[in-house]
Amino acid sequence: MLDFSGPSTPAAYEWATYGGNDRRTSVYREPEDLGVGVDPDAPTAMVFALGQNAPNPFSGSTAIRFALPEKAPVSLRVYDVSGRLVRTLVNAPLDAGRHAVTWDGRDDRGRTAASGVYFYRLSSDARELTRKALRLR
Repeated sequence: MLDFSGPSTPAAYEWATYGGNDRRTSVYREPEDLGVGVDPDAPTAMVFALGQNAPNPFSGSTAIRFALPEKAPVSLRVYDVSGRLVRTLVNAPLDAGRHAVTWDGRDDRGRTAASGVYFYRLSSDARELTRKALRLR
């Protein structure tokens, strides 16, 4: 409950809602005081990661992005909600770095997959990550 006198305007609620932080960054200092920046020459540590497909939901095709910290054998497979393999998108050794694969919404036999929920799993060595995708037709 807000308890103040004066006109009820959006500006009147600003301070209570954002604490004077008009950039809405949840940081209540000026950005130059943070000492945060990106050094393009600094080495970046890559981690084993699987991104959310985009677009999601999708009707035609969707892009799946992932990252590998080192060269390794990788598999990226799509499963239906029953756990049946729908499509193998990658099954090969890949170099370290960021990668992107497109799933065209078809199974391994080239048939269009039905509308519904699918899970895609990235496996490499002893690591696995799984995400959910929604296909609409």
